[in-house]
Amino acid sequence: MVTTEQVRVLVKKYQKLLHLQDWIITSEVIDGFFLQLLTGNRGVLGAVLVYPETQTADVYIWNQADTNIEGITLEFVVAHEMIHILLKPLDDILNNICKRIDDKAVVYWIQQFNQKEVEILDNLLVRIILEAYKIPVRIPDEIRCQLINKKIMGVKDGKEKKEMQNHY
Repeated sequence: MVTTEQVRVLVKKYQKLLHLQDWIITSEVIDGFFLQLLTGNRGVLGAVLVYPETQTADVYIWNQADTNIEGITLEFVVAHEMIHILLKPLDDILNNICKRIDDKAVVYWIQQFNQKEVEILDNLLVRIILEAYKIPVRIPDEIRCQLINKKIMGVKDGKEKKEMQNHY
């Protein structure tokens, strides 16, 4: 079971490593049900709400994040959520672009990029940071594959192509 103190320590650690000391970052350990309500997704281990205009963020970590079946460590989860703070401007840019485009196909592609590829970028940045600081963390096979397979080159697999085709 994840404790609030474990998460606070890791948030402070990554706040310093990512040069976010001027941000006010709160953290909370929550039940999986509330995490799903917050994100709208099942199976997530954490979430972050970012408010760039006030340089504040709220990090939420699932209270069972250290016992997930994927073998993802608590440190990886916290680092991942903290990097989302850095990636928030990219998310905002992509959302603003979508608001100005009438072509539904292009908007769909941008939204898919924002949802999937930004997660891959986030995981890549977590891996770089963990390796650079020699922090021993097991990178789950699924995430390792994402970092080295064709997705990093922007090539879509058959399932993603089918999803895009079915959308139109």
